[in-house]
Parts: sequence; C-alpha cells; structure tokens
Amino acid sequence: MEDGKLCGICFTQTVNIKQHLLQIHKVANLEELHLLQKYGSARTTAVLDCPCCVKKGVVRLDKHLQDQHQKTSSDERAALLREAKRAAIVKELRDLRLSDPSVPLVSELDIDPEPLVGGEGMEEEEDQAIAGPSLSGETGSISGQFRGPHPEAGGLLLKKCRSLQVAPAPVAPTSAQKGEHVDKLQNADFLYESLVEDYRQFRLGARTRPKDQDNAKQSASHSLRFCRYMAQGVAADCLTGSLRFLNRLDHLRGYPTYLAQKGYKSTTIKNMMTNIIMFLRDVGKRFPRKTRLRPAEAKNIEYELQRIQRDIQREVLVHRQKVLKKKSADQLDATDSVKFLARAKTAIGEILCREDPDEVHGLGMGYMLAYLAIVTGHWAVVFHNTTKESVHNGDSWKSGTRFQVLVDDHKTNKTFGQASIILDRQEYDWLRLLATGDFCPEECSGAETIFHNRSGAPIKQGSEIINRAWAAAGLKGSITFNKIRSSVATQANDHLTEKERRRVARAMCHDPATASKFYVALPNGERQYRDRLLRMKALCLASNTRPDRQTRPAAQSQRDLSQFIRTRPTPLALSLPALSQTPPALSLRLNY
Repeated sequence: MEDGKLCGICFTQTVNIKQHLLQIHKVANLEELHLLQKYGSARTTAVLDCPCCVKKGVVRLDKHLQDQHQKTSSDERAALLREAKRAAIVKELRDLRLSDPSVPLVSELDIDPEPLVGGEGMEEEEDQAIAGPSLSGETGSISGQFRGPHPEAGGLLLKKCRSLQVAPAPVAPTSAQKGEHVDKLQNADFLYESLVEDYRQFRLGARTRPKDQDNAKQSASHSLRFCRYMAQGVAADCLTGSLRFLNRLDHLRGYPTYLAQKGYKSTTIKNMMTNIIMFLRDVGKRFPRKTRLRPAEAKNIEYELQRIQRDIQREVLVHRQKVLKKKSADQLDATDSVKFLARAKTAIGEILCREDPDEVHGLGMGYMLAYLAIVTGHWAVVFHNTTKESVHNGDSWKSGTRFQVLVDDHKTNKTFGQASIILDRQEYDWLRLLATGDFCPEECSGAETIFHNRSGAPIKQGSEIINRAWAAAGLKGSITFNKIRSSVATQANDHLTEKERRRVARAMCHDPATASKFYVALPNGERQYRDRLLRMKALCLASNTRPDRQTRPAAQSQRDLSQFIRTRPTPLALSLPALSQTPPALSLRLNY
C-alpha cells in the first residue's frame, strides 16, 4: 500500500500529484502532465512487458508472474506490476519526446541512461556517495545494484541522487539536546528556515526583555525542529519554494512518538504542538502564496496537530500527578522554615555590620533571598528584578513600620500587574542598605538591581547562594525557590480557609486554580482515609445503617486472615502445591 503517488521528476511521495507537478516542477505540457500522473499512480491500459523475462506484450501479467515465475506473494506481484506499468508509461514519454512537441518536456524519465548503471564497474567512492540517500521501496534500492521501475528511470534516479549531494535534504536531529536540535540559522537555504526566523521576530515584536526573547526563541525552535522532522526523505528542490512537504499526515502522526523516544516529557510535547500550530497559523495568514498549501490542506495539518494535543493530554494529567507525588515527598518542613527565619534575622544583621563586600554579595544575599521567599512565597524572578529605584520609591505607612516595594517585571505581570513585597522596618532596612551601593566594590557599584553579582549583573540562578545560607543556618537538605513556593501553597491549602487561601495566592501573584494543579502537594494517606470515612458516612446515612458494619470484618475472619499472613511463605518460596492447600476463602494471591 503506497503512502502517496510517486513523482517521476523528484521521486518523492505526494498525495496530490497534479498539484505537485504543476506548482513544484512547473510542468506545462499537458500530455506530459497526464503521463506523469499515470506514472505516479502506476495505472495504464497499455500492453505490459514482463520485468522478469524477455516476454513482451503479456495480456495477463499477474497470472504470468504467478505461473511462470512462481511469484506466489500478492505483494510481490503487485510491486512487479507497478514496475511494468511505469515502464510502459516511460515508453509513451519517449514517444512524446520523439514527436518534438512545441511545449518542451520537463521530466527525464525517458532519456538514455548514463554509462554507469546497475552498479557494475562503479568506483568505490561513487558507490559510497550514491548510497547516501538510500532510496528504498517500490523504486528499488541504490546500494550497488539498482532495481527500479525501468532501466532508463534507474539512470535518471542515479543522476538525481548525485544532485542531492550538493544540497542534501536535512535529516532530523539524532539527539534530544536543544543545542543539537536547533542550530543558529546562518543561511536560510530552505523556505521553512526563513519563515521560522521571520516568525521568531514576529513573536518578539518590540519587546526586549530576556524572558520575551527566550519565549520567542523557544517557539521558533519548536517550529524549526518540526519542519526538519517533516523534511526527512524529501528532495532538496522540494524544500526551497514551498511548505507542501508538511502535508504528509502519516509522517506527521509519528512525531509525538519520535519526541518521546528522544526523551521529551508529555508536557513539553504538548507545548511544542501549541507553538507549531501558532507558527502554521502565522505563515498561513501572512505568507499564503509562499507556503503553496491549499486552505484545506493547512486545515487538515492543524486538525491533526490538535488531535495529537488531545491524545497527549491524557499523558499530561498522569505526568502531573507523578510530579505532584514527587513534590509531596520533598516538601520543605515548616519547622525548618521557622528556624531559618529566626537565624537569618540575626545572621543578616551581623553580616551587614561587618561591611565585607564579598560576604554581603555571597552569604548575606543568600540569607535575604531565602528569607524573603519563605515570607512572601514569590518566584525567584521577582527578587532578581527588584531594582534599587523601586526600593527607594517604596511606600510606607503606620508610622514607618510597614513598607511596600513594587516590582514591574515578573512571570505573571500580564495577569496580576506589579508584584508586591510587603516588609517590616528591619527587612526594609536590609534592602535600603543594599540600594545605597555602600557594600558594592567599584566594578558593581552601578548595578540597577538589588540582588546582583560581583560584576553588577542581576543574579539569574540564586539556588547556590540560598543553599549556602541554608547550610550556614545549620539545616539539612537542600532548598530551591520552587520547593519554597510549593510549600507555601501547600500550607495555605491545608491550614487556611478557602477565602484565606485565595488571598495568599493573590499576594503571591498566583492563580488559585494553578496553585492547586501544580504546586499543592497530594493529600497524605491519613487525610485520604478521613475522606473515605466521609464517603462511608454518606452511604450509611442513605441506607440507614451504621458506618462500621459495612467495612469492618468479623472478628474471627480477621484473626484467621492475620494468622494466614504471619505463616505465609515469602513470594520466592511460595510454590503451586502450597497454594493448592490454601483454604478456598483465601485462595487469591495476596501481595504484601
């Protein structure tokens, strides 16, 4: 069963052979177009020659192959029939060329082959070069001995393979590393490369923040690696003037499996599908003529990507549960947080009093970052983007004992606006002293942000210095900003009312629904057992019975079961005869 129709010019599979010949190869001769369409589908009413012997004009070639050549496999006979039919069509193309048509022919199927055909007498280096494209299937295989639809077609196919050595079709990356997936585009050899770069610039627009640049770059990289995957096996000349190679739905359906094999998680694959759909919509609206995709084809591709998204969503939910389970087992202990806050207040004051720039920019800032993260629950980016100007312009009330510092740039500023850091007098004094620059050496005195490194650049990864502070406070384990934020959300969910929890989430610039989905730990076993008791309470109220009578086993049965478990052999020593002697009531396998 063919995936599509074979183009007799570039030897690629395509669904709409007529559009391919007209738009990609500009076939102008109508008779040639008709013959190439017949060649693509391997359909003709002409008399056929046997491809296995010298017999000409065979009326029932399929029967001849079965009776005379013992071709009992229907698939093998079908492949030989396609070869014979295409060989007959090549003859018709030769006759058309000999008639000297007014409109010149574009195809070269009927042109005499080069002297080097069939692999005999081939130089070793030529043999290796031709083996590169490794065309296989009904068109034969090029690995020294050509077996194709027709000898003349074989010569042309060899020439096509040599031409591909100059501009080879790109292959999908062999690694899941981002740097290897998406190389920096130096020269846009193919249309999709220039469209991806244009899409990146469109996504970025006039924004200049590092986060915006990262988002635009990631969206473009997802689109580029998708195009490279879809370009596998496509001739180079079919990639230079259109995006029609994307209209291979069978190949597209294998993309999520390919990504999963490369190590991408389901959540990442879903995000990739979103970015790819946005890319296709963008180029479809702004460059419809360049893509040469018909509206129906573009819609089919987008619909297929959306179907993939829906299928992946099932895996996403399971993946999120696994992540939550891991977070639940790695929550920040509330007692440790309280101990750290008390020790950090003393340690920060002592460090600032010593006025040692190295200590302030190392351990001192680590203490402050971890302290403020535990108190407020904000993302690390909020503290990294806190500027000296925002500290100087902080609001104060209640006789200068309460302060508010507003941060413009953070993760959810589109939804919540500025992030608010609420401080008491002592905490505000820490930031105010850092804002003066008195603790900074000359090379970083001009830094704009409060938390910066020795060169004056904003701190990007604060995990190292907050872990140094955590260890200096005498606490075990490690911490991250994400772990702190997850613990804050979990504690609010477990110990506050719904109204209070929403207020805490709002102060953290966090949507309560998002907090419940991604940050709040899974309920522990005891809490879920209490939930089970509530369910049994509802059942017994509905049936007018006592709750314990329905689920509590009889005393004698419980004693028998306990005795059985204590005397039960280990799973490795348990044999079939032993199971056969087990009482009928306990004959099911118990795994403890």
